[in-house]
Amino acid sequence: MKDARVQVMGIDAGGTMTDTFFVKENGSFVVGKAQSNPEDESLAIYNSS
Repeated sequence: MKDARVQVMGIDAGGTMTDTFFVKENGSFVVGKAQSNPEDESLAIYNSS
């Protein structure tokens, strides 16, 4: 899975949780979840990916 490039990335930055969804070119996918941070949403995206 390390060698496949990410083809699709989705982010749902909600009020309570931030979700990320990555689909690689070989069809595999990874889902991440972290607590949202209203003061720095980029931190929540980083933590969920």
